[in-house]
Amino acid sequence: MIKKIIIICFLAAFGGILAGCATENIATKDELYRINTNTSEEIISIQDNIAHLRDESGTIKHEMLKHQETLSGVEQRLDNQGSDLGRRVSSLERQSKENQESIDEKLDIILEEINKENKILRDRIYSLEKSLGKNEEYETGYYHMVKKGETLSKIASKYNISLQNIMKSNEISDSNKIKVGQKLFIPEEKN
Repeated sequence: MIKKIIIICFLAAFGGILAGCATENIATKDELYRINTNTSEEIISIQDNIAHLRDESGTIKHEMLKHQETLSGVEQRLDNQGSDLGRRVSSLERQSKENQESIDEKLDIILEEINKENKILRDRIYSLEKSLGKNEEYETGYYHMVKKGETLSKIASKYNISLQNIMKSNEISDSNKIKVGQKLFIPEEKN
């Protein structure tokens, strides 16, 4: 490619010489030497420019490769950090779920203990009132905190009590209208 450019430049310069010779008849030997020298200097200048452009092109290519390697490294680090973050998020979500399940289990145990204590206290109060001659009868039972996914039917099955008794004791008109965190009184079935 470069050789073609040099040849084209040489031919263009030589063509100019010939054209000059044709219009001025015959050029002298000194004129031809001067024109040849000028052409040679121009060719050398063009060759120097081409060499300089090659050097700059090589430098630019080298810089581009360095930046490309740097960008590839940054991209790889970002990918690794993204993967690490994804694993950390998954781990935290799993821990959060396990913690929530553990808290729910502990709350169930505490609630069960409270219900047992409440039953004992209600029985004592009933016994004391009976001994004092009062005939009022109190409803005994348990308290249940509604959890996600629970329905009144499931809760009734869990405590082996009818759905209607739970609805009546808690003044619920629509069995589908309970909320997570709602405290329900679960009456004991009377024998």
